[in-house]
Amino acid sequence: MQDLIGPTGAFWHAIMHRLEGDFSNAKYWYARCATHRAMRLLGAVASDVVGKQAAKDAAIQHIVSGEWNPSALVDLVSAVHSQPNDPRFDAAVRLQQIEWQTLFRHCVYEAVGQRGE
Repeated sequence: MQDLIGPTGAFWHAIMHRLEGDFSNAKYWYARCATHRAMRLLGAVASDVVGKQAAKDAAIQHIVSGEWNPSALVDLVSAVHSQPNDPRFDAAVRLQQIEWQTLFRHCVYEAVGQRGE
């Protein structure tokens, strides 16, 4: 199956494994889409949303400093997924929402023949 999935499919596949709690498999699929166009947008967008919290928390900073780090996002989600009282939980949710929205927007642009940059 992995030979039939392009970067966008691998990206969605990674998200689904993360949502299922299959964190190591999510990292595998993220590695297969590391050069996806949407990845370039995520670092800047996400750092705007969690900027203040990233300054205080190394795990969040690792996700958004420089280029988007999906493996670090998987680590954060893994650490807080069953701990809604963890102060990083809301940031993990927001980061996942941003990621999904960015990838969805990319897919829409691709579907209508525009390049989503």
